[in-house]
Amino acid sequence: NAMFLLGSYLVLIEKWSPERAAAPFLSIHPSPLKSYRDATDYPSDFDFSILDCLKGLDRGVRKGWFAWDTFDVDQYERSARAGISAICPKFVAFQGPHAGDDAPSWAR
Repeated sequence: NAMFLLGSYLVLIEKWSPERAAAPFLSIHPSPLKSYRDATDYPSDFDFSILDCLKGLDRGVRKGWFAWDTFDVDQYERSARAGISAICPKFVAFQGPHAGDDAPSWAR
């Protein structure tokens, strides 16, 4: 996550291309990076690299789906507490299933 946050800073604030932002991380051998995937315990049928994620962020910015200067932190936090993430203007994602004592109160 730290490498994605650093790469995101470079893409959003420094205006680097996703390829340039990911290059320092991709040059580490052996790679400490695991692919990004959904948060469930099921076997993954797809994986994303840090470059894939930075390209997605960059595309979202170019499409106007995310703007650093107008990002509403309060709205984001309210949505996150409800287990909802806005992926783009017409699509939201929900948290994976929870069970047991570690489940948030809304999922019990």
